[in-house]
Amino acid sequence: MSNMRAILFFIVGILLLGGLLVWMETRTRSAAPEARARVLCEFRPERVDACVVRNAGQGEVELARGADGTWRLVRPFAVVADSAAVARLVDALTLVPISDMRSDGEILEMNETFADFGINTNSLSVTLSSRGRHTAVTFGNISPSGTEVYAHVEGSRSICALPKDAFERIPRNLDDFRERGMLECPREEISGLDIRVPDKPAVRLARAEGGWSILSPAVAPADGTAVGALVDCLAAAQIVAFEIPSRTRPSVPAGGIRADDLVPYGLDAGLSVTVRGAADRTEQIVFGRSAGTNLVWALVRNGKAVVSVDAALAERCRADGASLRDTRVFPFAEGEKVTSVSFTAGPAVYVLAQDTNSVWRIEAPVVAPADQPKVAAFMERLLRLKQSDVSNEGRAGDERILVSVSTTVTNRPGLAVSAELLGGRSAFADLRSKTLLAIDPATVRRLSVRAASGAETSVRFNADRGAWDLVKGEKASDAKRVNDAAVKALLSALARVEATGVEALAASADDLRRCGLDKPAFVLAVDVEAADAVRQNILVGGNAPGGGRYATVGGADAVFVISRRTAADFTAPLAE
Repeated sequence: MSNMRAILFFIVGILLLGGLLVWMETRTRSAAPEARARVLCEFRPERVDACVVRNAGQGEVELARGADGTWRLVRPFAVVADSAAVARLVDALTLVPISDMRSDGEILEMNETFADFGINTNSLSVTLSSRGRHTAVTFGNISPSGTEVYAHVEGSRSICALPKDAFERIPRNLDDFRERGMLECPREEISGLDIRVPDKPAVRLARAEGGWSILSPAVAPADGTAVGALVDCLAAAQIVAFEIPSRTRPSVPAGGIRADDLVPYGLDAGLSVTVRGAADRTEQIVFGRSAGTNLVWALVRNGKAVVSVDAALAERCRADGASLRDTRVFPFAEGEKVTSVSFTAGPAVYVLAQDTNSVWRIEAPVVAPADQPKVAAFMERLLRLKQSDVSNEGRAGDERILVSVSTTVTNRPGLAVSAELLGGRSAFADLRSKTLLAIDPATVRRLSVRAASGAETSVRFNADRGAWDLVKGEKASDAKRVNDAAVKALLSALARVEATGVEALAASADDLRRCGLDKPAFVLAVDVEAADAVRQNILVGGNAPGGGRYATVGGADAVFVISRRTAADFTAPLAE
């Protein structure tokens, strides 16, 4: 009997415990999903296909995503939307984690209502839709800490908190969702421009494979830089404010805004630019009268919108054919490449040539490597010369240089250019590579330094000992040894000997005498280990203005200027 009573008590205990668990499960069931939801909307952002924003006093804004992924305004009127602005809104609701949550129990316990959190019919609300499902979120007050904004998801009994910075990134007004780029045509697709300035001939520009050209009022090559800058301004232009359509004037006829409605803005007969794009697509912009400080009215979207834009853009578009014409002395089409340039200055002829790898070299008066950055800057200056820069008359005593340019397409005839425009005749010497030598220190086997007095010190690398020995008459009884620090510094300097300048590109006997190289102060001889090794002799001459010394390499035609540090490394005693 006692056993039966114990069994009954055990069964009743199990039932009571099970009932308790069921009650606790029921009590927490409604809150559990909300506790698990750490974002306001569980839709995947890329699957959100519609959005409705309701703001007190602002009305509703409805947006829809097209099949191509771009967003458009649907209400209160149909126009292109700023997809980036809509993405900020969608991301805030679907990706930004909520920072806090108050359950219905907590709200009840604190004797609060949704109104205490600013959740009411006048609050900002956003409804996102995805494949027929909808989630509505209403925003309320800023939290006492000032770092969060309260929000309520429709159908929930809880209040969530979203970080304030995420909330402030959410667009909420009609104009915040509108595309502010003045042009819809992408920059890379612009293939032509038609510019009509009142009381002036119309200008038509076209871009082809060879670059920009003027088709009217007269056929001529266009200045690619000037036209490109104009195209860049048009493509980058931003709308400052929207006038028509707007919330107060949402209706625009299918054929565009009526002419009578354009008169107050000066858009009935103003400056116009028609942009031609791919597939014969055209887009016209008309500029009108002032819209305020530094602003003008503009008719955009092919007559379907009146907006205000920067007045400087309108002035930039008041271009005539002359200002856009290519007046370069040496005009080239896109893809045309310079292969050689010759400069004749009296009896001297200088020739630069560029190979198929775009590497420049000097071919006259000597054959030598060129300083690539220097040549690039020099050629840019040369090829940018305008007709207005070149005068056949010239000033008295102004040296003229005959310039001829050959390209992959044609040969430009010689043209006399002021030497001053090219940096003077001395500029040609500066185009030579400043590298005198580049020797791998590990291959050097002998170094010799001979002074003008005839005294010479030589050292030879002893492979067996891995050290340097004195040679050339130096004996142990002289109590001298190798200056290891000087040898190490010299080897480091020989790894790449860079001059600070070129004194003479093709040195004459007078140049050598003037620079003290006919009787050099020092001669440094370098022998390396190689099958085709040739001794390299570096001659160090007199002091150069501004510091450094003149130097040349035996067999070279140029006279260089080396730094004081390099000269000191070349002439330091190898023995001590």
